Amino acid sequence: MGEIIRLSGSETLPIKLDLKDKKIMAILIDDARVSFTQLAKKVGLKRETVDYRVKKLMEQKFITGFAPIINFKLLGYSFFEFFILLNEAGEKKKEFIIKKLADIPNTSGVLEYNDRWDIKQTIIARSMEEFDSINEKFQLEYGKYISDKDRSALLKSYSKSSLSNLFLPEYENPKNSNFKKNSEVKFDDKDIAILKYLSENCRQSTYLISDKVKLSPDGVGIRIKKMVENGIIEKFTTFFDNSKLSLYWYTFSVQLRNFDIEKEKKIWN
Repeated sequence: MGEIIRLSGSETLPIKLDLKDKKIMAILIDDARVSFTQLAKKVGLKRETVDYRVKKLMEQKFITGFAPIINFKLLGYSFFEFFILLNEAGEKKKEFIIKKLADIPNTSGVLEYNDRWDIKQTIIARSMEEFDSINEKFQLEYGKYISDKDRSALLKSYSKSSLSNLFLPEYENPKNSNFKKNSEVKFDDKDIAILKYLSENCRQSTYLISDKVKLSPDGVGIRIKKMVENGIIEKFTTFFDNSKLSLYWYTFSVQLRNFDIEKEKKIWN
């Protein structure tokens, strides 16, 4: 199931974070698998206190999950985006349609907008043909609720800045010194299974994952380390509800008639 994100400015109960909470969040965003013992040393609190604070932030639904950032391109996948504008009948069934989109296995995210488009669905697929096949199945069943639609393939990502600085502007993001660029990335079904369980909660111990994938804890740990080294796992991060800080996402889209290297450099800058 994909993650559902609202960009409509819907109100949620605000939350107040003190300096210790902010330090915890800044560290967890850049390394969600850091142990509570290590986290406690970095923050200057007892381990039990850090454990309590993290659990409290989860109970308040501020922390929404812990997961790896996966480089799907190395696994042979590409990202595709499907933009939807609902008609009057669709508006009445928006919640239902959003859930159906999120339940599609290949969905990595569903965003609800309040401007040109109502919904954006991001799908991972091995080809445009696979994406079209997934898309067509949905449209056959729910196309009657759509007044306009568009699609695009994500060619390149230009920035992957960490949100840790949102909590501590002076915080220095640790670099992944373990990353080693390999010409050929090898992975198997066991690696995919480990990624699946890490995506559900990357703070799971290697002991818990080992029972699920039928490997030794050391074997799981070695495979995770290799996936970090070869870039399949870019980092482990913490997701949070930014609307509880009265912060909202804004998307700025530009359509270019001609796109060349010079224009790409200007956009990058």
